[in-house]
Amino acid sequence: MKEKGIVTEITDRRIKLAFVDQENCESCGSKLCTVKDKVFFAANTGGVDLHLGDTVEVNIQTGGALSASFMVLMVPLILFILFFAGSGLLFHVKSDGIKALFGLAGLAIGFLVSLLSGKRKMTRLPEIIGKVAE
Repeated sequence: MKEKGIVTEITDRRIKLAFVDQENCESCGSKLCTVKDKVFFAANTGGVDLHLGDTVEVNIQTGGALSASFMVLMVPLILFILFFAGSGLLFHVKSDGIKALFGLAGLAIGFLVSLLSGKRKMTRLPEIIGKVAE
């Protein structure tokens, strides 16, 4: 998906952009871009000559939001269930309290996996395609 943004900050590794509302927002059901600040980061891998205030076109992968949602919500929940049920089956734990502690350990591991995965994916920023003629 292609979006437009205005360059608000330029650093060595990434470009900070202010989101420009487009007609794409009207047809999108997720409304993920309607955050308060409407700011996102992009990589200038093509070496486009940018200056503050330039309007640029950015290529954003649409599958990123779905995979991020899965990692943050489903992985911890799945690990909670697996650890809760697994403690009874593998270790023959009878007490629901002990099973809940195993489940909470699985939940914590799930959140840790999500956090580490998110930090790794931070290196995959949307890419700036080029400047938009005004």
